[in-house]
Amino acid sequence: MKMLLLIFCWIILIISKANGGYLQEEIIFELTPLEFYCTRILNGTDSVGCQSNKNGNTGVIIEISNPKVIDEIVNNLPLRIQNLIVLIDINNLDSKLIEAVQTNENVQGIILFYRGEKLPKSFSEDADCPNQQFSFYKSEQQHCQRWNSLGAISTDGLRFKNFDKPIFFIENQTQIDILTEKCSIPYNKQIKQESLRCIGRMVLFMFAAGNSKLCIERQEKSSGLREQVMLCDHLEDRNVFAMLPPLGQKQKDIKPNIFVLAARLDSFSSIYNSHGGDFSTISSIIPLLLVANSIGQNLQLFLTKTQKTSRQLLFGFFHGESLGYIGSSRWIFEMKNKRFPHPNNKLPGDNIKQLGIESIGFFMELQQIGTNQQFFIHTDKEVYLENKTMIDTLIKSSKISGAEVNFINPETISYGSLPPSSYHPLLKESKNIPGFVFSSFGEGKYNFSYLNSIFDIEIRNNTQLFNQFINRITLAAKITLNTALNYLFLNDTKIIKQFKIDENYAKTLGECFFLKSSWDCPLFLRISNATNDPDTKYWLRTTANDLSIGTGYPGSGIRRIVHSLLVNSLGQKGPAMNIASEQQCMDQNKKQDVYTYIWQNDPQTNNGTCYRTSIYMGIAKSPAFDIENYNFSSGQYSTWVESRWDSHARLELFLTADYRLELYAFLIAILMVFLSAPLNYGLKEQWFVDNSLPPASPQQL
Repeated sequence: MKMLLLIFCWIILIISKANGGYLQEEIIFELTPLEFYCTRILNGTDSVGCQSNKNGNTGVIIEISNPKVIDEIVNNLPLRIQNLIVLIDINNLDSKLIEAVQTNENVQGIILFYRGEKLPKSFSEDADCPNQQFSFYKSEQQHCQRWNSLGAISTDGLRFKNFDKPIFFIENQTQIDILTEKCSIPYNKQIKQESLRCIGRMVLFMFAAGNSKLCIERQEKSSGLREQVMLCDHLEDRNVFAMLPPLGQKQKDIKPNIFVLAARLDSFSSIYNSHGGDFSTISSIIPLLLVANSIGQNLQLFLTKTQKTSRQLLFGFFHGESLGYIGSSRWIFEMKNKRFPHPNNKLPGDNIKQLGIESIGFFMELQQIGTNQQFFIHTDKEVYLENKTMIDTLIKSSKISGAEVNFINPETISYGSLPPSSYHPLLKESKNIPGFVFSSFGEGKYNFSYLNSIFDIEIRNNTQLFNQFINRITLAAKITLNTALNYLFLNDTKIIKQFKIDENYAKTLGECFFLKSSWDCPLFLRISNATNDPDTKYWLRTTANDLSIGTGYPGSGIRRIVHSLLVNSLGQKGPAMNIASEQQCMDQNKKQDVYTYIWQNDPQTNNGTCYRTSIYMGIAKSPAFDIENYNFSSGQYSTWVESRWDSHARLELFLTADYRLELYAFLIAILMVFLSAPLNYGLKEQWFVDNSLPPASPQQL
């Protein structure tokens, strides 16, 4: 009898161990925190990006390195195992592997991991031809010049591929070890063997579907409900402008002739919360900030001279350029409608003069500065032929001592076109505006492999490169300053020589942007008032290096830092020296709008100070969302929106049994039934009675 009971207990133990469903219900390990994941964006015709099903995507976690491995695993999957979640070392990711995991229906999710040992050889998440559909050249919309062919990991751009499955990115070494050493290798590497399986569930559900037009329409239909259903948000932030000297409506005799110095404020990645953008963005911003600082050191001399020449300088920092020239197209839209720098507010004092496209005399944009020790100037063939004398003069002024500046003559190159730039939407409106793109890449191709990428972090990770970079951006700033001043001062070299680039300030900006991961250098902390306000310090830390345009709130950190740096360099404290409070400072803007009065910390005193500036911010939002009955499939303006998603991304791990273990458990259970059947007939009541006890006394009634 004892032997039968032991057998019974042993069978129960086997069944419990084989029951993977029990483990699935009771033992679930969630990998936290999960900071980096792919989201979904939509335009007027398409939906791209990543998402899971409502309840998540589930599969066996297996590490792969090439497409052939996927085929081998899928072809040998045991019964009842159909879905995979693939682990991929990001250094192994290429166009073929991307295509394989995107199209294979057995792959239900993708986990990219990076151990931090070395950067991939190339990893641009943009297309071979960035912003191709918004090119000034109609021929390029079909057959483009492949500027980004060296770096693009996918011809169409990884960011613009549609994955009907979630993608997570992990660089935490502990989490990587859990996925590989504790899950994939011990349980799933020999997938044909009878064993427990390590299963993953990836959860990141997106609310938007279809395209941006459909999403917005569905959203608007719900507006009559008690609580509007929010599905997506259009991409939006602010452009930053500084106009020197500013022009009021009372200056009717002045015909504007503006030299525009431009740079973009944004980059992007497929991975939400990533912080790339060293060369894609910041390398072009810093030289313009150095030029602004130089002018600010001699501001009165600059204003006096430009008033005599009747020429103006406009700094333009455009947001959303990487996704269809959102910022610059909005700037042009506002100029066409005579609302730039802002509409006529009809204030009692002097009102700012509204400027049109015809006011622009020259356009110069900086791109990818410092990727090479040389510099290159690119322009359009027709523009060059019509403005040859002016452009040649400015090219000559750019060739300063110690700099190697090369002109890419559009008459002698096969493609004859500009690289993708904010100059494109301007030329769409007026082919007569002269200008050029100033860069560190040469003829027909970028020499940089991480444009718009999670791995555009090369400067901050390389001390030797950082020192080279500071020298290069300082030289680029000197070239830019000399070029702009020659135009503005009508080649008055005597006065031009009085303007110098501060090399110490160049080093300070470089250290703040690249060597301080939270942008918590003394300069940034002081001008943002983070030294006195813990909330501002927290905001600065959480937005540092986030260069995506976002959806408007809380606003991009790079835009706010650039704005504060311009105020510090170009703002005048003298005209506002008697203003002692922030409210008094803001009240000055109610009387006039030629100047913008801004209350900001003075980094020298660390106290709030009122600055009189000619710095303005304009909305960086595609005109497509404000034009009534706009055709979202026309391709005229960017139509990108970002889907909202359900809560935070989650990655859960659990074990489940191989079907054969469950089968064995079932067979053992059947055997147990047969073994126990005779007991039903052979059991005797005496087996359960202790005969050693005395008989019970009869009860009294």
